[in-house]
Amino acid sequence: MVLGLLPLLVIVAVIVAVVVARERSNGAGGADGDDGHGTLRRVFVYSLALLGAVLTASGLSGVLRAALEPLGGPALVSETERGLALGLSLTVVGLPVWVLAWRAAQRDTERSVREWRSLGRRLHVAAVRAIALSVAVPYALRTGLWLVGDEPYDAGAVARLLVWSALWAYHERVAAEVPIGSEHTRRVDRIEAYLAATAGVALLAVALGSILSRSLGSLYALAVGTQLLVEGAPLEVGLRSATVVAVVGAGLWWWHWVVVGRRDAGSTGWLGYLFLVGVLSATATALVSGSVLLHSVLAWVLDATDDAAAVHFEVVPSAAAGLAVGIAVWGYHRAVLGESQAAVEAAWSGPERTYRYLVAAAGMLTTAGGIATVLMVGLDLVVPGRTIVQAPGGVRDVVAVGLTLLLIGVPLWASSWSSVQRHVRDDPSERTALARRVLIFGAFGVAIVATVVALSVVLFELFDALLAGEVSADLIEEQRWAIALLLTAGVVSVHYGLVLREDRAEAPPEAVAVRLSQVIVVAPRAHALADQLRSRLEVKVTAWERQDAEPAALPDEELDDLTVRLRQVGAARALVIVGDDGQVQLVPLSGRGGWG
Repeated sequence: MVLGLLPLLVIVAVIVAVVVARERSNGAGGADGDDGHGTLRRVFVYSLALLGAVLTASGLSGVLRAALEPLGGPALVSETERGLALGLSLTVVGLPVWVLAWRAAQRDTERSVREWRSLGRRLHVAAVRAIALSVAVPYALRTGLWLVGDEPYDAGAVARLLVWSALWAYHERVAAEVPIGSEHTRRVDRIEAYLAATAGVALLAVALGSILSRSLGSLYALAVGTQLLVEGAPLEVGLRSATVVAVVGAGLWWWHWVVVGRRDAGSTGWLGYLFLVGVLSATATALVSGSVLLHSVLAWVLDATDDAAAVHFEVVPSAAAGLAVGIAVWGYHRAVLGESQAAVEAAWSGPERTYRYLVAAAGMLTTAGGIATVLMVGLDLVVPGRTIVQAPGGVRDVVAVGLTLLLIGVPLWASSWSSVQRHVRDDPSERTALARRVLIFGAFGVAIVATVVALSVVLFELFDALLAGEVSADLIEEQRWAIALLLTAGVVSVHYGLVLREDRAEAPPEAVAVRLSQVIVVAPRAHALADQLRSRLEVKVTAWERQDAEPAALPDEELDDLTVRLRQVGAARALVIVGDDGQVQLVPLSGRGGWG
């Protein structure tokens, strides 16, 4: 158990060291020298606390397993004794390390409020919670399967679930008590919370899909007369297992999204989860499941299969379940977006922009695939006397695939791209957005490359046939894939080429970027503040001490805000004035001046 966690511990320890060192280099410790709590001390203390917590949890899991083992019936005495010995040894070593290191960290927080908000502490708490969850969730599933009778009793799974869940709960409470200081600490919490929420909603969606699929599958089998629903059938076992997964996933998702995420509503991380995890993944699930349903219908209509109807449509229950779950997840997250003020702003947020252009790209690729497939089959049918009815079943199935892609892709691309274009007309600055440029240049570039490659292949085969005097209608059939690719890629390249030219003509003129090169600081503790700004911005900073104000250090959040404002000041030089009340005034400057 411990050996399996060692690589993760090493990675986390390296991250702690790097991030806390960056915190120190960025001057997040404050102007007073970090109150004596240096970077090396913080790395040392929290690394020991992390190691001690993991060793203690692993050891207590072994001890509790030995205590719970008799509940499952007789066990090998030798194995129980060895597990107990390992658990006791890990506990005896890890518990003192954890207690001493954590008490030292707690004493630091009592001496300095800044330590409560330090990035190193926040990262440590998040790392312990992430490790505890990664261990507890699989064992929660195994314990749940035992409770419903699908797996035998496993004392180790129950013990690890109890111990690691307690470790997670304790650090979750610690995290809630810590005041959130800078944007860096918020980012650490968001990463941990939204990754856990993503895992939870994935488990919940898969479990619900499995439950619905099995239920619809049994009803389908009863309807077509291929199966009888009897007591003890595999359906009951599958439903119990899926229910366990659903309960675990729902709990994980509910806590990290409904409880924790509610406090962060409107942030970039919150919107990123909603658009990219909730809406986008649900859209993809619904589209794929809907495509499977549509293809099965079209293949049957075109007589592209030799299977009986009961066999051919066996995929319908699972596809319908995927479609229903996708629509439900999409509807929930869209409803949450509709309730958010941030979702109705005129300007798109970064996650929303990424989502919309990803959907447009998916619609474009699906439509292009459908066009190329239909063209390829059409070229195959140019042979005199051949019709779609006479074509083999494999060809008719390809036709069904092409029609499916078109029926799904065209509405998707038309609706998403028209929405994007309407937004561009309302907000011309959207034409220069990175996501839009990536989509346009990516589509245009890939289409150009595909056009060049396909054209080269077609011309090679044509010239080779001309020189050999063997030109015939079979040449079109043999090169149908290259010709279809050439025609499709040509249309795509022309379309996005026109869009690119329109964007260049209609985009607002870009302001000439001015790089900040020099900052004057006028403050009661100007030299300390200058050192912090110099390390963060890597520019020349001149300090002037104020004699008419009491010395006071800027809080971390105000220093972060000042750094962002300086990066966006839009001038080569800037003047920073800190008053005796702590208010910060930023004045952009132009010209060389007498101090340049």
